[in-house]
Amino acid sequence: MMNRLDQAKKFFEGKLSTEEAAEFSRWYLSEEGEEYLRIRINQLWVEQSKHSHRENWDSGPLFKKILTIKENQVFLHPDNSPEFVPTSRKDRKGLFFRVLKIAAVISLTVVAISVLLYRFQPYSGTKTSEDLALITKSNPAGQKSRIQLPDGSTVFLNAESLIAYSKNFQHNRRVALKGEAFFEVKTDSLHPFSVATGRLVTTALGTSFNINAFDEDAKLEVILVSGKVKVEDKITKGSLLLDPNESVKVQGVDPAFEKRTLDNLAETFWRNGIIWFSETPFQEVVTALERWYDVDFAIAGEPREFRCSGKFENQSLEEVLESLSYTAGFEFAIENKQVKLIFN
Repeated sequence: MMNRLDQAKKFFEGKLSTEEAAEFSRWYLSEEGEEYLRIRINQLWVEQSKHSHRENWDSGPLFKKILTIKENQVFLHPDNSPEFVPTSRKDRKGLFFRVLKIAAVISLTVVAISVLLYRFQPYSGTKTSEDLALITKSNPAGQKSRIQLPDGSTVFLNAESLIAYSKNFQHNRRVALKGEAFFEVKTDSLHPFSVATGRLVTTALGTSFNINAFDEDAKLEVILVSGKVKVEDKITKGSLLLDPNESVKVQGVDPAFEKRTLDNLAETFWRNGIIWFSETPFQEVVTALERWYDVDFAIAGEPREFRCSGKFENQSLEEVLESLSYTAGFEFAIENKQVKLIFN
């Protein structure tokens, strides 16, 4: 058997047979695979530290290169303008470990998401290594991007989200999603466009829709903005056709699977730099803000049970917390990426 490094390279290049790819995926997600990855990260750090004495070593471009392996992806500021988010040069060692951690998490997610993507592939014969070759696009916390797919469709990818699709996408328009994305689909009646997210598969010909799949074990939601989509559920084996301003939401393995009509499309406003809370539980607000601003929250005291409402357009974290603090009854302090909420 070839060594694991060569095998990993061939896996992501789509050069393994179906059997070899399956064996590699099982190993990669095992404890042995995780330990191997940890050792390799340590080796990479030792090798890199030999050059860290150079004063002109800049962590910003390195971070950008590692996270920007996608030539047709642009990062978005809150105002939706395409521009890279700058990265500080401070604490190079900590940043390097953070980059490696992100790279490791993304690579493991790619393996898992490939299983999701190809489980629903409409192939009648044996999958080739070319079929198994994936292209992935991903964002860390605090970063959003606009992606142009090979067929001309556009994806707005939210923070802490990842999509994957095969290299033969023009003929097989299947996308796997982890996180949240808004899709503007190019019409192609011969090749339906489908998105696989946990228990749901959403299929469209030419339309725009939003899918929220941050926590597939808890909640999945599809919202249709224009056109028409079909949503299929693996658990109930049912399917629903959605019209504009309709959505379908499922919870874990709950068999409930029905559509509802929305008063507005507030859940899709994130792609335009707008955070919208409408009677949102406080813990969900905290999770959303951590993802949006790439920060970590610590809570002191005992917050009461309450829900938050508000619309924040291209506002700083401080401005958002200032507004929420009046109704939620907390004080706050922000230090770098750490946010402390104090409840009296």
